[in-house]
This record gives sequence, structure tokens and C-alpha cells, in this order.
Amino acid sequence: MSPEAVTPIRRSPLESIHARLGARWRSETERWPVSYGDEEDEARIVREGIALAEPGPYDKIAVRGRSTLVDLRWLGLAAGAGRLEPARTPGGINAWVPAEDEAILVRLAGVGAPRGRAATVATESLAEIAEKLRSAGPSVTDVSSGYTVFRLVGPRLHALLQELSPVDLSARAVPDLGIVAAVVVGCRMLLARRDHDGLPGFVLLVVRDEAAYVWDSIVELGATHGLRPVGAAAFRSPDLTEAHGAVGGVR
Repeated sequence: MSPEAVTPIRRSPLESIHARLGARWRSETERWPVSYGDEEDEARIVREGIALAEPGPYDKIAVRGRSTLVDLRWLGLAAGAGRLEPARTPGGINAWVPAEDEAILVRLAGVGAPRGRAATVATESLAEIAEKLRSAGPSVTDVSSGYTVFRLVGPRLHALLQELSPVDLSARAVPDLGIVAAVVVGCRMLLARRDHDGLPGFVLLVVRDEAAYVWDSIVELGATHGLRPVGAAAFRSPDLTEAHGAVGGVR
């Protein structure tokens, strides 16, 4: 078989955990769970309990430099410090901006410019966007393999958050689209408030090497609060949010 015929497989850091739960994969080459069997039951968990999901795969680039906010606006990403700028189209870019000189751009893997169309920030690959940013001056690093993304949503989430973190993660302290650096189950990470259909929610950007520990800890602590793992289809999209893409379901 020629090298060109080999399709690389992208694997979640939790692939073995998802497999034990009976995951139906996004595809044979993208090992992230769409569901664990009963999509309607998983959607009910979102509405009535607490849903924990690992949507993906996502490409991610870290941008650092004094002109980061200006450079993002040059690309049409009107993000502010301490805020998440959600994608405006399915498969678009989510800009995490924890500080004025730092951003992480996140996009569902495989999105790029369609053939025969002029490239824009909405259609370019992250690699192409990274080159544009480098030409403007900031440091740009591919961190796709360095982090994974977790999603927590549900009406019973607030009580669980008080057990997961010493930081106040209430809606008053962290409004929708707000970003905070916090310790969760003993691990430092970035969290973005991202409510869904009127339900409280967070997106967690977790260091890949800590992903299994964080997942297992949240599952254990969340059991008494009605938490269950779900696939991306529970949010009616294979992506992280409707804004992140049509399957993620995080509005």
C-alpha cells in the first residue's frame, strides 16, 4: 500500500474509556464519541441531569504577542480579553482570549477552504491562518495534541461545580462567554462559560496528559448529581456548539 493511501487515525486521549462505554465513533479515523448507544436518553441527561462530553477532534493554535487582539481583529475575530468569541458559522473558529497578549484558536478538524472559492478566515484552514498571524508578528504554536476539550451542561451543574473547584464559577462570577483560569479536581485549566438552551454549561480546555484523570474525577464526583457521559449527538451536533458547528449544541 502506498503512503498516499494511508489515512491517519486521530485518537481521543480517552479512546479506551469511550470504547468501554460503547462509543459510536465520529468516523473510523476520528475516535471521538457521537453517542454511547441511546441518543434520546443522552439528550435527556442534558436536559435533566448533567452531561459530560468530549467533543472533537479539534485543531488548536496558541497565539502570543503584544498585538494579539489587534491581529485577531485584523482577521475578523472581534474577541476581547477574558472572553470566548464563538464561531459564527458551522465549523468556524472559536477564539479563546484569556488575556490581551494570548489567545487559543479552536476549530473542528478538517475544515478548510472549499475548492474554487476565495479564501477567508471563515474557510481557511488553521494552518493558513497561523501563517497569516506569524507574518503579523505574534508567536503561533500548534497545540492540537496538547489539549482536549470537555463539555459540561445540565440544570444540576452548579452544585457539582462547587465540589469540582474552589473558584466561584457561578453565573454572577463567570457570565456567559466569560473565560477563567481555575483549578478543577486539582488540575489547572481554562474554562469558558457556554450555556446551552437556557441550561448552565462550561467548556473545559484540559491538558491532554491530565484528561483521563480529570474525566474520571468528574464522573466520580458527579455521580450523586445525576452526571453521565454523553456523545456529541446529545447536543444535536458533532461539534462543540451550534456556533462551533452544527452538532455541538452549546449556545
